[in-house]
Amino acid sequence: MNEYVYNASFEINDEIKQKFDEYGYILVRKLFEPDVINRVKEMIQSNAQMLKYKCDIPDKDGHVSSMIAWNQAGNDVSGMMARCEKVVNLVEKCLGGEVYLYHSKFTIKWPKNGAGFHWHQDYGYWYDYGNLYPDMGTFFVAVDECTVENGCLQLLRGSHKCGRLDHTKDDGQFSPSNERLEFLKQILPLDVVEMKSGDAVFFHCNVLHMSEINTSDKRRIGFPICYNRASNSPTKKHHHPPFSPISKVSNEDLFSCTNITDMTGKDFIDLSNAAKVKSQLTSFGQNGTN
Repeated sequence: MNEYVYNASFEINDEIKQKFDEYGYILVRKLFEPDVINRVKEMIQSNAQMLKYKCDIPDKDGHVSSMIAWNQAGNDVSGMMARCEKVVNLVEKCLGGEVYLYHSKFTIKWPKNGAGFHWHQDYGYWYDYGNLYPDMGTFFVAVDECTVENGCLQLLRGSHKCGRLDHTKDDGQFSPSNERLEFLKQILPLDVVEMKSGDAVFFHCNVLHMSEINTSDKRRIGFPICYNRASNSPTKKHHHPPFSPISKVSNEDLFSCTNITDMTGKDFIDLSNAAKVKSQLTSFGQNGTN
């Protein structure tokens, strides 16, 4: 595992960047303080404005996960997390240049019945949205503890070096061909990424990843924050935004942020309309939600 423990002096040096390029991901323990994570949990559980955008996504076997998605950061605690220096600076070092927020979401796997997600690459479909280069990645924050039992992330180490694989629909989700995937699983290490609340993993958009159903009696909330290089602004207009600069905030500003009520400017994705749900499931419900 390519993992580190966060402290005030932590930064991505050449050695750590080389490991990211080799593994395709970096896991940072204790990145967010318990106070920050607890505010996020309270917001998810109590903010009516946010909860009205919650969409329940069933799989073919009747397991259900939920999601709330948005395109802009805003000034609430989740937006401050996406804009804070310790996150954005890490992402920019790993991707090699200025980045912007592509979109964010909360993914909720309910106890005993939370749906899993098949093997996939995020760039397997971001490619189709006019993003010409795989200069993108996902910063996944463990809001709840993530374990094998409740469906933590699993990554194929180094799979980003294979490039983008063709994805086809399989049981309502998009995945690469089973034959190629099975060959890769034979030669690449499988990293099962169990995380404590407040840990985070950043992975390249071509890393193959999946998560199993939640068979435990504990909820699993993840917070994937997706970034794109400023130089890679999509050529197609679609449901995620083109480049706009991130207004970075200090780590101290994040820690002192208590805003869990004002959702101004977040540009939530409204999945309540059945037609919209059907047209957007590829990106929001059945793909890349981890």
